[in-house]
Amino acid sequence: MPTLRFGSVLRTARANQTETTINTSPLLRLFATGGSPPANPAAADPAGLVVEITLPADWLTAGATGVKTINGSWADVAIDDGTIDWFRIRDSGDVACHIEGDVTVTGGGGAMTVNRVAVLTDDEVSVTTFTLTEGNA
Repeated sequence: MPTLRFGSVLRTARANQTETTINTSPLLRLFATGGSPPANPAAADPAGLVVEITLPADWLTAGATGVKTINGSWADVAIDDGTIDWFRIRDSGDVACHIEGDVTVTGGGGAMTVNRVAVLTDDEVSVTTFTLTEGNA
């Protein structure tokens, strides 16, 4: 099987391009899909929107060796009851979903982790970890 490796400069440029493409202040939506997430990012949002957060203008840290993490506070209150299991990051104009993945409670191993997954309306939900890692970083 062929081996493909990217240098640190390229990995970092690729990671930084993610934030450039999605732009400033994107929308983070947290869903309770009940195990039925969308088929892919181009599919319509699933039912079960629990939290919507407008992310900071500079929402990811500067890329370092192909890795970017959350920058600033990613928190808001729940607009509905549910058990959060999926997220989507959409551009600020709400035109397209660019990133999606699973959500678990902190320490649970999801692509994104939050302080609580079982929420009631008006509970505060905070993203505790989210990391973008480019190939072989």
